[in-house]
Amino acid sequence: MAEHRVFKGATKPAMVAGVPMLPMVGLTLGSLLPTFWLLIARLYVGSVLMLIGFAIGFVWLRMASNKDAWRFKQEYLRLVARRQKGNVEIWGGVSYGPHRLKKR
Repeated sequence: MAEHRVFKGATKPAMVAGVPMLPMVGLTLGSLLPTFWLLIARLYVGSVLMLIGFAIGFVWLRMASNKDAWRFKQEYLRLVARRQKGNVEIWGGVSYGPHRLKKR
């Protein structure tokens, strides 16, 4: 049987400047768009503060994804799994599955 290699590029998410694409898009939409709106409204202090917040957020995202590129996906799945508490209410225990449980 032939051995196949899995290239590292195929196992990593799409990155922008060392930050995964989806967190980067979220950071950009959450900070740069309001920055432009503040600039249009001539509120320069607020726009500078938003740019500083963007820089801090970018550095934090880059540091968080430095060792594990899938860290943000893991955190998202943890939040989604914690939101579904049907099993705790019914049986008093925690287990994760693809479907919500109903008491019948």
